Amino acid sequence: MVDSLLQALGEASQGWLGSVITAVIGFLGGVVGSVVAPWSHWGVEKRRRRQNRRRELLKAVREATEQEKSDNLPGFVNTSTYSAIRPYLSPEAIESLETIDIIGNVGHPRRPMSHKRIVLDEVTRLEQEWKLI
Repeated sequence: MVDSLLQALGEASQGWLGSVITAVIGFLGGVVGSVVAPWSHWGVEKRRRRQNRRRELLKAVREATEQEKSDNLPGFVNTSTYSAIRPYLSPEAIESLETIDIIGNVGHPRRPMSHKRIVLDEVTRLEQEWKLI
């Protein structure tokens, strides 16, 4: 009789313990889910905003170069658009754009490529590098 009572009590405590373990696991799963879901959503939104900023920057550079009549973009290096894009340009492009070309002022550029073409080539390179196209 005592044995059957202890056996019944043991089965009841195992059922209770199983319920508690299930509840704790469910609670921990909910906590982890409530932390991980917003964090992953934030990461996706962060990447989306960065891609949009990059698209807007490249669009502004294209518009600035298209507005210039001259192929040598004489005032482009003194604009905020150039300051924003400069950190992403190759060292060769920066040197070509910032080097003073005395003969270029007379209308005969010494460089083999125009400033406009250099900038547009750099924009295309950045679009590919940033996977925007």
